[in-house]
Amino acid sequence: MAREGIGTVLASALMALVVTAGAVLTGSPGLVVLSALLWLALGVVVYFFRDPLRHPPLGEGLVLSPADGRVVAVCKEEAREFLSGQVWRIAVFLSLFDVHVIRAPIAGQVGYFRYQKGRFAPARREEAGRLNEQVVMGIEGGQCKVLLQLIAGVVARRVVCHPREGWRVEKGQRIGIIRFGSRVELTVPGEATVQVQRGQKVRAGETIIASVGRE
Repeated sequence: MAREGIGTVLASALMALVVTAGAVLTGSPGLVVLSALLWLALGVVVYFFRDPLRHPPLGEGLVLSPADGRVVAVCKEEAREFLSGQVWRIAVFLSLFDVHVIRAPIAGQVGYFRYQKGRFAPARREEAGRLNEQVVMGIEGGQCKVLLQLIAGVVARRVVCHPREGWRVEKGQRIGIIRFGSRVELTVPGEATVQVQRGQKVRAGETIIASVGRE
């Protein structure tokens, strides 16, 4: 289970235990029903914060998906920050049923970090990447620089990202979590070869999003 979910799970379990004790002591039908619902909710919370092992593929120049979910945009455009010139921007939408642990797409040093306050528009919308609350992080490693945006949405009101500027991260390393569904955007150099397409399902730390410097 993701460490970011431990507090939420413990609080949910404590609440379920207290209500269950009340139901046993009083025999109240209402408390019995509430107790059953709370245990069901606890199961949902545990499922949401699951953190399965991942096995990053070996090889130089590979850029991995930072999130589980579905690719909703693959665009070539001018860089907005950290990178320069033409870049590829790949957006992944996370539903409530996806694993929400975010992983580093490449190994390298965090050379850029900023937090942006903003709106909580639906994460499927294209403008969410510019307007919504988010954490933006640039990673530089070897022959590749990438920009990662962890974007909050309507339900996801909290983005947790542990690395800061100057930190070293490894490819596929857990770096944070977005609570309850949202959007992650990854920007890679324009000369990279993108290996995913719109509508494709991807897995954090395993699916190759792009390759750089490879034939």
